[in-house]
Amino acid sequence: FRSRAEAYKAILMEQIRAEEEIYRQDELKRLQQEEEKKLQRNKQEEIRKGLEKEEREKSEREAREKVEKEGVPIQFIEFKEEKFAISAEAKKFFSSITNEITVIGVVGIYRSGKSYLMNRLFRSQAGFNLGGQQTGCTKGLWSWTRKEEGKTVVLLDTEGFSDTANGPDYDSHLFILATLLSSYLIYNIKSVIDESTLGQLGFMSQIADKICTKKPGKTETGETIHHHFPKLMMLVRDAQFQLKKDGKSINP
Repeated sequence: FRSRAEAYKAILMEQIRAEEEIYRQDELKRLQQEEEKKLQRNKQEEIRKGLEKEEREKSEREAREKVEKEGVPIQFIEFKEEKFAISAEAKKFFSSITNEITVIGVVGIYRSGKSYLMNRLFRSQAGFNLGGQQTGCTKGLWSWTRKEEGKTVVLLDTEGFSDTANGPDYDSHLFILATLLSSYLIYNIKSVIDESTLGQLGFMSQIADKICTKKPGKTETGETIHHHFPKLMMLVRDAQFQLKKDGKSINP
């Protein structure tokens, strides 16, 4: 009986050890599977982060390329300490340009859509700041530069005339700066050419009398002075007229 009990005990212990081994093997297999899943998750996370990094770098690269290609508006001339001065950013930027420059400037009364017009010249909905308030949005002169067909094209957006915050001398100084800096000058007019518009245009002719392009003692001529004045375009916006004179149709 004792030998039979010992034999049964030995068999039972063998079964226990076998079951423990099976459990150990199963537990080891489970841990290996969890480790493999963890490694797989880590790998997927690394791939996801890598893709996100690539996408972020691509987005940043495209943004940089867009800025390099299209540029962003910068403050060109600002009014501080009772005088106009070129901003440090503009001075650094324009000193780096080595090719031919064409400047398209715009002047006109404040809140008349000059900045929007300039944005559309670069076929953009953004660029120069567009304000919705009653007072003017642009302060001083702002420039926006792009490379077009080997040339540097500069759009010059000016602060609007007749802003109640500024005096008449301020407007005159803005007009002089825009005139002398521009290759082409757009006079932006709302609806109708009025007396103030004609006064500003007359003021342009007065500027010519004050500009000296030659050394003292030399004679100014139209051949020399016209190089320092832009081509002028009158842009009348939101106008509704019957193009007739003496009952006959006329061309604008």
